[in-house]
Amino acid sequence: MKICYNGKTTVHLSNFFDINGQDYSLVNYQTMKKSDTADYSVFWNEDKRIEKILLLMIWHNYDNQIQDMIPWLQDPRVHIITNAIDESVSHNRLHFCDYLFNRTKAYHQGFEFSKPEKRWYYTNEINYQNTLIETPEDKTRIFVSPTRNIIKSDKHTFRTELLNHLKKYQKLGYIGDPENNQILFSNSEFPLDTNLKTFNLSNIKHTVTNIGYSPPHVAYYHNTFISIFGETIEFGSTVAVTEKTFVPLIQGHFILPYSTSGYIKRLRDIGVRLPDFIDYSYDSVYNDTKRKEAYFQEIDRLMSKSLSEWRNHWNDNRQILEDNQSWFLQDFSKIDLTNI
Repeated sequence: MKICYNGKTTVHLSNFFDINGQDYSLVNYQTMKKSDTADYSVFWNEDKRIEKILLLMIWHNYDNQIQDMIPWLQDPRVHIITNAIDESVSHNRLHFCDYLFNRTKAYHQGFEFSKPEKRWYYTNEINYQNTLIETPEDKTRIFVSPTRNIIKSDKHTFRTELLNHLKKYQKLGYIGDPENNQILFSNSEFPLDTNLKTFNLSNIKHTVTNIGYSPPHVAYYHNTFISIFGETIEFGSTVAVTEKTFVPLIQGHFILPYSTSGYIKRLRDIGVRLPDFIDYSYDSVYNDTKRKEAYFQEIDRLMSKSLSEWRNHWNDNRQILEDNQSWFLQDFSKIDLTNI
């Protein structure tokens, strides 16, 4: 299979096509201007004649992403592969492939890519460690919230609200607060330690491993029960599951994600198990303001629980945590490009 690209995508294409399991070669064809406004694009061609245009909208998600893609489909040559869904949109040239699941699974399981191109936001293998689900008696805090956005940014405004809401529970968890120079450490910064008490913080500064995809150190998960976080998409009708959700599931954590209405339903639909002691009813609230209010109320309720109660929840729901870890043993999400 010969894949033409627009000159900007070489560092990522091998990621997608290797995991998709199909032979390919890349052909640079700079005269193709159709993709200039797309995020990433790939083209099939025959003798420099465009027969099909394949847009890979799988690298970065954003609010109302699927609705934004619809105008591209007016061109009958265009096919779109995306890791996002919108239940109100159905089109035979709109194809789903959960690439962010693939990337998370591939990096954490040491997938061998066939080509030397730079991997997408890959840091190093040390950063993709997996946590064993242990007994909860030694856990001393409740939650981890690895927020990394800058408070003054006009993007991801909910994450700022979440950060401010969680500050009153600072002693109950670990919060990523970049504006106040609080970024959770990665595994590569303390590669041999799994206990937060052994971290020597006196002289260490965060390394470049915090740029890109470098999950929080496994020690944060060892010492807590639940991950509380805002997902990439915060409003609108598009739903996309990202590594923000996949990582805590891999690490054997309960999760409390905030995203668009229907996000929790999507998790259940794809096989993620969720415990009954957490109230996920906020997911069915379509109004953004009211959904946020319901979400924050659930945070407050969960933070009022004692460590003893959390340990009981952990023991009672251990099978759910183990099943979610095992869920990542399923095959990669793939798509048959020959039928497009």
